[in-house]
Amino acid sequence: MHDRRRILAAAAGALCGCGRKTAAPAGPFRLALTRQPSMAGVYTAIEKGYFKDAGTPVDPRPIGMTTEAVPLLAGGKFDVCFGALCAAIFNAVEKGSPVRICAGREVVRPGCSDFGVIYGRREAFPRGLADLRQLKGKRVATGGAANLNNFVLDVMLEAVGLTMNDVTLHYLGTQEAIAAMQAKHVDAWVAVHVYGPTIAERFPDWQRHPGLGSIQPGFQLTQVLYGPRLLQGPVEQGGRVMAAYLRGVGDYARGYTPKFLDDMARSNGIEPEAARRFCREVSVEDGEVVLDSLRFYNQWAVRRRLVPRVLRPEELIDTRFLEYARAHPMPGRG
Repeated sequence: MHDRRRILAAAAGALCGCGRKTAAPAGPFRLALTRQPSMAGVYTAIEKGYFKDAGTPVDPRPIGMTTEAVPLLAGGKFDVCFGALCAAIFNAVEKGSPVRICAGREVVRPGCSDFGVIYGRREAFPRGLADLRQLKGKRVATGGAANLNNFVLDVMLEAVGLTMNDVTLHYLGTQEAIAAMQAKHVDAWVAVHVYGPTIAERFPDWQRHPGLGSIQPGFQLTQVLYGPRLLQGPVEQGGRVMAAYLRGVGDYARGYTPKFLDDMARSNGIEPEAARRFCREVSVEDGEVVLDSLRFYNQWAVRRRLVPRVLRPEELIDTRFLEYARAHPMPGRG
């Protein structure tokens, strides 16, 4: 509670639109969204009309990666970014840009999510993957250099005394990586969220290491970021946006499936019914920000010289809108 009050006070002093009366927004709030199943809660809120009910209409816009969205968020091109941890967030804040983490979205749940799990072909790892030192000299598929998957691989290698130079990297998307594993073009793969059945169910012959979940259980990998329009506006506006979002996340976590998720499943060659069984316990229903996760990532980024220093929580986080949303929750719709 002490940390939350300290963060709240610091954020209010730096960015507060104190004393302003709440007014209807001049236009819809622009939401930056990646096309990932983790966006199901946001789309639930959109489909159920929660943002409209809150008096905060939204304009969802697709993005490729959070690194692309952060400078646009800071420049006011977006108002909210539902993104993943990346060095760009910390660098933007360190440079004084009006970007803040305002809520947490997803966490690593062992047995629930494939995020950060390392899979290997049985032929390449006949004795299993319990000892990651076996990755030395192997071909490993991961996301781009700025991707969270790269962070996962690096910290896992570091934990067993290896470096990224000890493996041959292949930067591949999810479907490309799966195909490369099947074709024996790579030996191992750092997985991300997948639709429907887990990778272990679909490919029972692959060896599995719990990856990040083994050293950072509960790691929070995605957040809700606000830009200047909401940070510098009336707290009620940003709070209502947050309340609508959290209502959608709660509905999704308790079983509602938005049309978005069915469409995404079809586009990835997965039956919608299978995608609906995707584990939903990764969602953070109350929006709590896990400070240990931010610190762990920030320290890694400093070691890799991606970020100049470790930032204080009150520099990174603005809890005013989450506090408002908790005090003024939105009712759900059937």
